[in-house]
Amino acid sequence: MKIIFTILIISTLFSLDSFSQSDIKVFDKAAKINYPNWETCINAIEDDFLKIDTLTFFNNKLKKIPKEITKCKNLKSINLIGNEFYSWDSVFFVLNNCEKLNDIKINIESLDAIPEKYWNKITGIKLIRSDKNIALFLEKIYNYSYTELAPPISATYTALRNQRNKNIHNALNDISKLKHLTYLDISGEYNEEMYLYSIPKELFELTELRYLNIDFCNLTSLSVDILKLSKLEELVLDHNPFFLFPIEIENLIKNSTGLSNSYLEPFFYPEKRKVLFLQFNGVSQIPREIEQLENLELLHLWGNNLDSITEEVCSLKKLQTLILHGNNLTNLPSEIVNLINLKGLNISSNNFTFIQSEIFQLHNLVELVLSDNNIKTIPREIKNLTKLEYLSIQNNNLDSSSHFDCKYVKIRIKKS
Repeated sequence: MKIIFTILIISTLFSLDSFSQSDIKVFDKAAKINYPNWETCINAIEDDFLKIDTLTFFNNKLKKIPKEITKCKNLKSINLIGNEFYSWDSVFFVLNNCEKLNDIKINIESLDAIPEKYWNKITGIKLIRSDKNIALFLEKIYNYSYTELAPPISATYTALRNQRNKNIHNALNDISKLKHLTYLDISGEYNEEMYLYSIPKELFELTELRYLNIDFCNLTSLSVDILKLSKLEELVLDHNPFFLFPIEIENLIKNSTGLSNSYLEPFFYPEKRKVLFLQFNGVSQIPREIEQLENLELLHLWGNNLDSITEEVCSLKKLQTLILHGNNLTNLPSEIVNLINLKGLNISSNNFTFIQSEIFQLHNLVELVLSDNNIKTIPREIKNLTKLEYLSIQNNNLDSSSHFDCKYVKIRIKKS
């Protein structure tokens, strides 16, 4: 019966000769991303479809895959991450018409849904959970908050969470069969954390990985095997309970050659940057070896326990964005003037009582966030930041004698 039902779905999907309006809208939107001159598939002829070799349906919440894809005989790359397909059988049935396709990115719950013939064509995976909203539903229907769940409901929630984590572990145990994977996102979410604690060894066999997101996974340590991921360019470790900067990351900094070239496509990270995320990890010190990441452009250290920044950070000459929000800083090293390409600096929610003069020597600053500190005055030297477009100063203790006046700079100012 299950087989008959699947056939009926596929038959219905392709029995219509004309395009539905929703299909047209979704397909045209995707086509225009890479082909600005594309008008609409209503007026397109066969040769127009043959010109398409890349399609991006990222984050469209699609329930079914547009059937117009079957006309794209020269399609080589497709991004389907961020959709909610009813049936992966129907998705791969459509993709089967694209014989040149060799770059497929998807979000999926179980790797078992991927036919073997596609193992070498999958380059991007976002692991998802089918039970994602069940716990929230239980809370709502019984009118309890998570922390107030009645014991039977709490037990159900725990069982669901344990099964979810088991499913993720099982998927990761099979992940090594996807030899050409360059993008892998196994992150959890706020209030929907994963409980991996450690990364399965099979993941380290993915030697082509360029992007790895293990946000909200309750990792307390990293295996030294992460050094096997020599092509890794972007590593996201936010919201994991590291209390020291992981020694494996120090080693990665020392040995990595893969953090030197940008690869990620714009729909994964809008601006092609070399980035390091260590957000909400409880990190209390930064290794001096970070200076060896000489091509780093964005350093994200939001919400840690840093009370100082090593001068080696200031040797990162290509750094464009430095985010230090939510630490315990009272000053920055004087060497910060060496960050000549810095465009964005966020030191909000720290313990600064004044703005040190070195900041006013960062002449390429476009955005400066100083909010939620104990700053009493904004010196006139701020007018030296001639490229500044945004200044956030709310929630400080600016006194009435402050030298700051809007006339000194032509910027968008957020005071409250």
